Amino acid sequence: APFEQLFVEDLARRDLSPYRLIIMATPFYLSEREREIVLEATQRQRRRITVLWTYAPALIRDTSANIINMQHLTGLRFNADYISGELDVEIIRDDHPITQGLPVGMRYGTGVDREQYLQPPKAQYLPDTTMSVAFYAEEGSGLTLGRECNTGQPGLVVREMGGMNSIYTAAPALSWRLLRNIARYAGVHLYTEGGHMVW
Repeated sequence: APFEQLFVEDLARRDLSPYRLIIMATPFYLSEREREIVLEATQRQRRRITVLWTYAPALIRDTSANIINMQHLTGLRFNADYISGELDVEIIRDDHPITQGLPVGMRYGTGVDREQYLQPPKAQYLPDTTMSVAFYAEEGSGLTLGRECNTGQPGLVVREMGGMNSIYTAAPALSWRLLRNIARYAGVHLYTEGGHMVW
């Protein structure tokens, strides 16, 4: 798929109509001005836009660190468990465009296929990826497509609201197949469906 890497400030452009999908790759902190920019970009466009939020989006603002801050931008309600472990999500349904063609029971996240990086010869050393806080969407705040493996709580959720499709994943490190489906759902042009790299 065609893509572009942007700073939050770049979202202040007047015309975001070429964009179908914005991936907010865990911006833990957003200033008040950055929050205004993101709200303007995601909720006040003339055409529907899809936003993928990961782990703890905008948890911290200038005055607080609170899960309410995450709700303000995503439109989803959140909770957290203070447990230590990998962040993995298991797909629980395959009847939505985001999970269509993915097997129920498929897992993605920081602990999936980790062994491949630990076998010799090691091309790189993989850092510890266990987390001590597991964030998740509250039941009923959107359509649950997957559950976080340690907590059993909603870990892959989509909510269509206003001019935005809001997708949340509790686990980073999404599989390419899931990213492809999210891009297709958002209306992004795909050069190929098979996961090939196109240059």
